[in-house]
Amino acid sequence: MMTYRIMVVEDEALILENIVAKIHTANLDFQVVYQAMNGQDAWEHIPLTMPDLLITDIQMPVMNGLELLCKVKTEYPSIECVILTGYNEFEYARRAMRIGITEYLLKPLKPDNIRDILKTVEKRLFKKTQKQMRNILVSQINGSDLPGELPSYLKTSRFAIFLVCLGHICEHLTVLDNRSYFRKCWNELNISALLGAYENIWKRWWIVDDKHPNQKFIILSLEPHQATQLKVFKEQLKDAVGQQLTPMIVNICASNTLIPYKEIWRLSQKMRLHLRQNLLLGQSRFFIMEEPVLAGAEHKANHYQEIILNLISSSNRDGIKKELEKICTEWDASQITQYFVEKQFFQLIECAYKQFLPASGAEITHLEYEFSERLSTSPNLMGIFDFILEIFYNLLQIDDCDIYNPPELVRRICSFIDQNYMTPMSLESIANSFHFNSSYLTKIFKKYTGETPLKYIIDLKINKAKYLMEKEPSLSIKEISQLVGYYDQHYFSRIFKNITGMNPSDYRKKLIR
Repeated sequence: MMTYRIMVVEDEALILENIVAKIHTANLDFQVVYQAMNGQDAWEHIPLTMPDLLITDIQMPVMNGLELLCKVKTEYPSIECVILTGYNEFEYARRAMRIGITEYLLKPLKPDNIRDILKTVEKRLFKKTQKQMRNILVSQINGSDLPGELPSYLKTSRFAIFLVCLGHICEHLTVLDNRSYFRKCWNELNISALLGAYENIWKRWWIVDDKHPNQKFIILSLEPHQATQLKVFKEQLKDAVGQQLTPMIVNICASNTLIPYKEIWRLSQKMRLHLRQNLLLGQSRFFIMEEPVLAGAEHKANHYQEIILNLISSSNRDGIKKELEKICTEWDASQITQYFVEKQFFQLIECAYKQFLPASGAEITHLEYEFSERLSTSPNLMGIFDFILEIFYNLLQIDDCDIYNPPELVRRICSFIDQNYMTPMSLESIANSFHFNSSYLTKIFKKYTGETPLKYIIDLKINKAKYLMEKEPSLSIKEISQLVGYYDQHYFSRIFKNITGMNPSDYRKKLIR
């Protein structure tokens, strides 16, 4: 339990003793850590005791209360301050309010008045420490350096952590509609309401965004004796998620162990890895880190690759569709991990595109990202089967006679891309705009320009980004990525490096030299 620290400053010993006694009688989460009888003594002990709340008289020897308050507000602005004043000292109180002191206790002191003031200050301190704790926890989750000196209460706190993943794992979301979709899902889930039902058991909890856009961490600050309630919460969280988001798959990682703050980074990394290695395609599960996990089924997929490549080589559209449908339905029905599925498909995509197109690393990266992003919002592989099919149909041969005036079509496609490059754009959206199959457009565009539409889009966006870096040095990398149609900065950085061999920050530094 967190206890707030109070310093009381009063030059009359009986009044000082009375104030301290009434604070203890209030039975709130406060502890008097130091009593001073003048401002100078108080000032010297503030860095030693680091109080959360300072209660001080105004008229005192050596250093009066106003001088003390001015110094505290300048050097320790986070300390809450309350002044003690009498009916004949209102002018002093008014001067204190000018420097930001809003709370005061009127002499002679009444227990109810002290309790009311402490409750008011406690609410402010709670919000303040919640925000401070959140910043620290976010730093820990992200593996960043902790900001400044750690508060004392953190060193004794213990935490329970949950990792919640909506849909299949997706490292980056590049389509705004998908971001909106997951925001809607999180709002429907409303974890805050579920946690709020436990406010009488544990007061401190945080929901922290993970680096993956469809994952969040739930972090609870607990006492050891609250382990029983934690077990009940796990079951309720599991039931609530399953009921509210069906048919979306939801996977939750939890730990039975309460950990200190310094272990949060290590455990969060273990949870991410655990989820990555064990999330089964199309299935919702609740993982306890300390318990064994039912392993996913193993498949030998090399023979699929050879069959698909042979079918592409012979331009057998029906054969490709039949074989891919067989693979997807078989894997959807199996206890098979997403990690295995993506690894096999990415290997197949890379091999096929390098053999039959050939494609650049940036194009293959784009297809892999789009595959994962589409899968994240789908319950299974068959939910994105049309997209998977088009990936491989794009590699088939096509005759010019199938399309009227191919050079004019290519010119119009280039013009369309040039005018709309700043928006998120896919091969599918371009094909829909021209009412042609995306595989036809890819082969025609490649024949008349020497590159695929996807390569043309990527090169155009990256060249525009390089131009903005040179001509608009005040723009941030994030702003530039959005101006050229990449709403995920990490994805933009990876594509930029694939094309230029440098990440955006290093490229900008090179321009400055």
